[in-house]
Amino acid sequence: MVALDLGGMGDSGHRARYSLDTFAAEVAAVRAHAGLDDSPVVVGYSFGGLVALRTGVLSGARIGGIVLVDFPIRPPGYEHEREQQRLPGRTKEIYPSLDAALDRFKLLPSQPCENAFIVDYIARRSLAEVKGGWSWKFDPRIFDERDYGQPAGDLARLACRFAAIYGERSALFSPEIRDYMTALLAGRAPMIAVPEAHHHLFLDQPLAFVVALRALLASWNTTPRARDARKEQ
Repeated sequence: MVALDLGGMGDSGHRARYSLDTFAAEVAAVRAHAGLDDSPVVVGYSFGGLVALRTGVLSGARIGGIVLVDFPIRPPGYEHEREQQRLPGRTKEIYPSLDAALDRFKLLPSQPCENAFIVDYIARRSLAEVKGGWSWKFDPRIFDERDYGQPAGDLARLACRFAAIYGERSALFSPEIRDYMTALLAGRAPMIAVPEAHHHLFLDQPLAFVVALRALLASWNTTPRARDARKEQ
């Protein structure tokens, strides 16, 4: 298993410009560098789901599967509340101390989380010391790019297996979005709800999320396609 920070995020370097194809190329490069087999499963959470989707389109049958985790595909014309507002975090403030920066950290969208130590862990590793104090590691120019493709069209172009996992209480999965995605999948792929989970489902329901993901991957490994591939090796 490999986890990566995309360009402009986490501890990865920043770029002059960001695009969905560039992010997908980064995933492919990490896959090659890590020496993964010819059919890895790419799991993408939230914005990472968009990247995983494009990776699947560009990689074709060379990908073993795509799992979209709490990544909503919205109906045409759907008005998303956050899209009508200034996106939080598009500019980076510099805070005088680490404690001052930590006080500003919050989950977006907001949700309860009983495991406060996990939120603190994420917050501390999202910050870096800079000239004048502390600031977030991400590159705000990522949010300047508004052309991040057409997810519904990319979904139709996938040649590999795919599935969607989402939090039952996720603020990003309204009934309208659930109905739209169910129609898009149209029996081609499972859409799995994690009970009692919000958008950050691996924070509030980590075990249930792992169980759902493992069950999905186990079902893929027992399909005729997977058995035939093992016989050919």
